[in-house]
Amino acid sequence: MNIAFAFFRLKNQLNSFFASTRTAHKMADAFLQPKRSEMKDWELKAELKGERFSLSDEVSAIRWRSDAEEIKGQILLVHGWESRATHLYGFAEVLLAQGYHLIALDMPGHGRSPGRTSNAHQFAQTLLLAEQKLGEFNVIIGHSMGASAVSIAVGNGLSPSKMVLISGPSSIENSIRHFTHIIGFNKRTSDHFIGRIAHYVGVPFHQLDSTNLLKECDIPTLLIHDESDKEVLPSESHRLNNVLLNAYLMTTQGYGHRKILKAQPVLKAIAEFVANESAFLSVGKQKPS
Repeated sequence: MNIAFAFFRLKNQLNSFFASTRTAHKMADAFLQPKRSEMKDWELKAELKGERFSLSDEVSAIRWRSDAEEIKGQILLVHGWESRATHLYGFAEVLLAQGYHLIALDMPGHGRSPGRTSNAHQFAQTLLLAEQKLGEFNVIIGHSMGASAVSIAVGNGLSPSKMVLISGPSSIENSIRHFTHIIGFNKRTSDHFIGRIAHYVGVPFHQLDSTNLLKECDIPTLLIHDESDKEVLPSESHRLNNVLLNAYLMTTQGYGHRKILKAQPVLKAIAEFVANESAFLSVGKQKPS
């Protein structure tokens, strides 16, 4: 823990004790406004390889087309919180080579999409809109909140042939409560914080719990989570793996929450799962140690 964050956490601990409601509401209001960052050179190159289009007035998207002789269909890529479509271009090479067109969305309030606020429910509604406008997807790949949004959307009617969920929360409330613990809130302030966010989202958090939504789901699913992930705990993927009927959980070590998107074993596993999910699912639900 660096010194700046240690002071930030100490300040939150004190404010939680002396001004619980005000502290929670102020932080929640800021939390719902995702920060944007400048695109890196490799992202700009990825942008130039694709074509931008508008899914709606609120959502910008990018499509990368495969030049394979046989086009097998389309794959949707879903980024996480404070991320954007181009961050997922690392999956492009192997999936384009397999003959899939790739579509990646900039979620509301992210990337090139307008807006200042966003939340998991908006993410999920955007995925339902994407299927309505673009047709069914052979595979949907989501990372972090994007993975959670895929689960929520599937629980509300989204119908991909396969899905890959990387480092995703199975419970939005669990994830938020973990965040409030990290930043130093006590339980009372955490409860106020969660209540404030639930008010803005407009949907009870139990309706955003993937383990409730996917109990009867038999869509072939590859779950991937790094055991050293500090942002979204690995227990979230284990929790979801316990309810999915047709899933395989792959665990990694040392990539954390973000580097996992470029880890070669992960890219290889996704390519193999897209090509032949039965090779994963036939060996059982838990990766051998």
